[in-house]
Amino acid sequence: MYDYQRDFRRGESEVRGVLGTRALIEQTVRSMLLEQERGVQLRSAAPVAGLLFEGGGGSKQLTGVKLKGGEVLATDLVVDASGRSSQTADWMAAAGLQPPPKLMVDAKLGYATRFYERPADYSGPPAALVGGRPMFTRGAVLIPVEGNSWQLILGGYAGDHHAAGRQAAQRHQSLPWHQEPGRCYDKVDMPEGLVVMGDAHAAFNPIYGQGITTDVLQSEALKEAFQKRAAAVVDTPWTLAISEDSKWPIAESNYEVPQTAALLRPYFAALAVAASQDDAVFAEWARVLHMLKPPTAFFSPFMLLKTLQYAVLLPFLRRLPLVGRLFPGAAPAVPAEPASS
Repeated sequence: MYDYQRDFRRGESEVRGVLGTRALIEQTVRSMLLEQERGVQLRSAAPVAGLLFEGGGGSKQLTGVKLKGGEVLATDLVVDASGRSSQTADWMAAAGLQPPPKLMVDAKLGYATRFYERPADYSGPPAALVGGRPMFTRGAVLIPVEGNSWQLILGGYAGDHHAAGRQAAQRHQSLPWHQEPGRCYDKVDMPEGLVVMGDAHAAFNPIYGQGITTDVLQSEALKEAFQKRAAAVVDTPWTLAISEDSKWPIAESNYEVPQTAALLRPYFAALAVAASQDDAVFAEWARVLHMLKPPTAFFSPFMLLKTLQYAVLLPFLRRLPLVGRLFPGAAPAVPAEPASS
C-alpha cells in the first residue's frame, strides 16, 4: 500500500476482505438466497415502472409495484435496492409525497478496469493500492480475483482521467463513475411499507470500498425502524468519504460540507504517517475503514500518542544535528507541486 506519499508496512491483521468480481459476488449471493430461504422467487427482466399507493395527504400506504409490462404486484413491503438508478424519490414526488433532500460531493473521479492473468508461481504481495491525493491526482488498485486473474483499476480524480480509461470506455471495458447524490430518507415521512437501502440511499465513491459493508449493516437494521437506523449506518462511511472527496479543489457539492472534514484532514495525514510505520496503528486504522470499529477509535489515547510520536516527535528529533542519526527512517517530503499528467 502506497498512500500519503509513503509506503505502508506489511503486517498481520484479523481484518479480512472478500475479493472477487461483481458478477461472482452477485451470483453467490443470489444462489445462497435461493438455497437458504424457502418461498423466495427470483424474477429477471422485470423492470419496475412505478410504486402504487393508497390514502391521501402525507399518510399514504404503499400497496404494490407496477412493472413496465403493465403487471401489478401487490405487496406489504417494498425494499428498493436498485442502486444509483433508483427512481423512488421521483415516484414519491409524483404521488404527492415529500421527496428526500439530496447531498452530493463530486471529486470528478473516472476509472477503468482491466483483467490480467496472474502467474501460477507468483509469491509477492497479495494486493496493491496507490492512493490519489491533491498533489497526485491518479491512483491504482491491483487485487486478485477468481479465475487466477488480476483485476487492475486505474483511477483519476479532478477530471484527470487516464487515457487508457478513455480508450477502454470506447470498447465497453471501463466503468466510468459519476457521483450520484445521497438521499436523506430519514428526514421525510416515509410511506408505510417502503424501505430504501444500498446505493439507492447513499452512493459512495467506489474507490473506498464501503458500499457492500454498508449494505450488510443496513440489512441488519431492517429488523427495527429502518430509515432512522440506516441513516446512522450511512453517516460514518459518508463522513469518511466526503472528507476525502471534498479535499479536491475542483470538487463540486450541492450543500455546505461540514468544516469538520477540513479540520480533520491534517490529523488524518499525520495519522497516516504513524500507520505507515507501526503495525498496531495500521491494524486499528483498518478496523475503522472496514467499519469494525467507529471513527472515534481514531482518537483513542493510543492512536493520539502514536500519531504524536511518529508525525511530530520523531521528525523533530531527526532534525537535531547530534541525535538525528539515532532515529533513522525519515519520511519523504511532500512535494509542493502537483504531479504532471
